[in-house]
Amino acid sequence: MALGREAKLEEEQRSSARAGVAVWAGLLLIVAAPAAVLAQDLAQDTDGEEPPVAPSPSESDDAIVVVAKRYAVPGDRVTAAVTTLGRADIERRQATHVDELLREIPGVQVVRDGPAGQLSRVYLRGAASNQTLVVIDGIPQNDATTGGGYDLNDLGTAAVERIEVLRGSYGILYGSEAVGGVVNVTTRRGRGEPGGFVRFEGGSFDTHREAAGVHGAADALDFALSASNYQTHGERSRESYRASDVTARAGYDLGPNLRLDWTGRFVDSRTESPFDFATSGVLPPDDNIRRRRETYSTGIGLVWEADPALTVRGHASYLGVRSDFENGPDGVELIDPDFTQGSGDEVRVLRDELASKNDEDDVRGRLDGTLRLADAMDWARPGEGGFGVDVTAGAEWLRQESSIRTTFPDFAVPTSSTQRVEEATRTESLFAQADLLLPDAGPLTAGLVTAGVRRDDHSEAGSETSRYLGARVDVAPTDTTLRASYGEGFRAPKPSELLDPFVGNAALTAETSESREFGIEQRLAAQRVVVGVTWFELEVDDLIAFDPEFTTPARPFGALRNFGRARTRGTELTAAADVGGGLTLRGSYTRQDPTDRETGLDLPNRVRWFASAGVAWSDGPFLVSLDGYFSRRLHDQGGEFTYPEPSERRRPGEMRLVNLAARWRATE
Repeated sequence: MALGREAKLEEEQRSSARAGVAVWAGLLLIVAAPAAVLAQDLAQDTDGEEPPVAPSPSESDDAIVVVAKRYAVPGDRVTAAVTTLGRADIERRQATHVDELLREIPGVQVVRDGPAGQLSRVYLRGAASNQTLVVIDGIPQNDATTGGGYDLNDLGTAAVERIEVLRGSYGILYGSEAVGGVVNVTTRRGRGEPGGFVRFEGGSFDTHREAAGVHGAADALDFALSASNYQTHGERSRESYRASDVTARAGYDLGPNLRLDWTGRFVDSRTESPFDFATSGVLPPDDNIRRRRETYSTGIGLVWEADPALTVRGHASYLGVRSDFENGPDGVELIDPDFTQGSGDEVRVLRDELASKNDEDDVRGRLDGTLRLADAMDWARPGEGGFGVDVTAGAEWLRQESSIRTTFPDFAVPTSSTQRVEEATRTESLFAQADLLLPDAGPLTAGLVTAGVRRDDHSEAGSETSRYLGARVDVAPTDTTLRASYGEGFRAPKPSELLDPFVGNAALTAETSESREFGIEQRLAAQRVVVGVTWFELEVDDLIAFDPEFTTPARPFGALRNFGRARTRGTELTAAADVGGGLTLRGSYTRQDPTDRETGLDLPNRVRWFASAGVAWSDGPFLVSLDGYFSRRLHDQGGEFTYPEPSERRRPGEMRLVNLAARWRATE
């Protein structure tokens, strides 16, 4: 037995070394770039230009937004609530992972199950983590084998150029998973003269990060390549975490009206967990819990400006996820599912023998086009007293194949069983969205109405129709913007939810959602100060969630089921100011009531309020920023079985996080 374990450990070490070859080869290739090129751009973040500390509040409407249309449009052509973060925000925070930045955005709650490497999830406006779609360079990343969620640990910042967060149900353009919203991430793109960067960082608990990249453009070709490695041993024994990634992107102008883009990404992450599942109100130590995940994604897109009035886009992508979880056996133990001695449900099992190997392969294709009727018909433009009508329509196809192999203890005798589940689903979709640009009417400018519909045909969940209606008006004399929108979405149950040997339920049906919002934004002091408030509501029917009381002989610990309805109502407050002298201020506050309307209790893991605030100052080569995040404790929930620290068990969900960063640029 001992020899077998040693051989297995040696094999894991060899596998680890092989998995890191691609990452370190990428790092060496990048660092080996010509020294003159690196010296030229070493101190520069991107495109050879010093980024601003933070975008001026007055620039928010002029920013380009992709997430709301799936193609680039000015910010004042969007009716939904969208927040954008760029490289300047990453540098200001010195953030290593995207989840650190998402906490700044109103309506966005990030929950991590412990130290670095433990599962990190995002909740948008009370929606579950698997109801938020994460997209990287146009490729959805949600993992169907784990219920459709996405672990933000796999998303470092080395290659990230831009983050856009769309809040509210937006099923018409994104289909399944966009119940609470979309997190859209864009990686670096090559521009200007070839350049590059290298970075070395270190900190407590043997934490270190290395990152390097090259980027540039020449004639019709542009390219960018980034690689990074992050590693920490953690505060306690067996809390080690390592993540390595390589991201590549290239584009080529095939002609004056035709462009080809390609992106590829590889991530390898490994995590240890020092504590076992709760069995008696205390998390027992354990030394054989390990997780490993490899993610491969690649996509190719073609944009054809067929006519001044018509743009045609095509995109094809592949996502592969290979994830392993292992919790080795620790002997025979008496398990009490309801933690009540003598209740008659105690069973003896092989404690913790659980191993799961999950594979997912997603193949997607999309074809759509945008017709600008005002240009096609030579109508008067909105600024000339006319109307503008842009219509986007297209089709999308998805084949999702999942394989789950699980070894788990039997609940009657101290033995184990192995179960393998393989399933492939297919989704075919048609969608259309129209933007009506209204003519200026007195003080009202930039009036916009957006309407859309989508039809999804899922091989297991049946057909679903999603709709969207939004409006936006700018009032020029007072510098005020009004927004309102209504959206629908759905999420089909994933294979792991239907067939998981512990919590699966083959009778699950699709979730459906409706979201509503009304927002107002006011610009003051020559647009150097911006304040905003948004009221929102999200309703989800047939919510899929774990119910510990929904037990069967095969599921003595509980199982997933469809709840009747969940609802979250809340308010988002935002403020930003460019004080002058290089000083900027920002803040956001979200109050919400995520409620299971069947029981009247709060939805799990959602807090009632959370807030973020920050101040940044820059003067020439100097940059200093102070940022804070605060959240209150979970309401009407336990938590005593979820974390080893007594303080966390008493006040679960409560968080106070302060980040101080400073930078001095020695030379240009």
